[in-house]
Amino acid sequence: MIIEESNIKFYSYIFDELIGAIERIEDKNTIEASIRDNKMLEKIARYDHLTQLNNRQGFYDTLDEYDENGLGGFSLAYIDLDNFKYYNDSFGHDIGDVILKEVAEILNSICNENEFAVRYGGDEFLIMLNTTDLAEAKQRMQEVYRHFSNNNY
Repeated sequence: MIIEESNIKFYSYIFDELIGAIERIEDKNTIEASIRDNKMLEKIARYDHLTQLNNRQGFYDTLDEYDENGLGGFSLAYIDLDNFKYYNDSFGHDIGDVILKEVAEILNSICNENEFAVRYGGDEFLIMLNTTDLAEAKQRMQEVYRHFSNNNY
């Protein structure tokens, strides 16, 4: 096909528009990839990879969100797995990981709406309960303790 000189401007315009559209598509794909990457980085920064619970940073971020959204008071329970180092050293880290995952599942299972469990450190956990009533918080934590006791943890 031979392009006449009078049509060169028209075809040049069309070509420039196509190039621009391709560049916008590439930019959009780059932006979408960046958004996905940022969401992944946020998840890595906020959640413990083993237990999928909030980690320490996720805990602090969620506290900030509670404050910003005016969700009111709460109770905070601290749980430390006694002698966990012994189990890790005696039975291996794979068994230790299984224990940590099971503890996380149990703690997560007692959380209601606007409550969450945290893996605060190696064998340290927190539960943020949506109550300021000390008696209620104690009762809920006694249920957790009974669950662990009744299942030979």
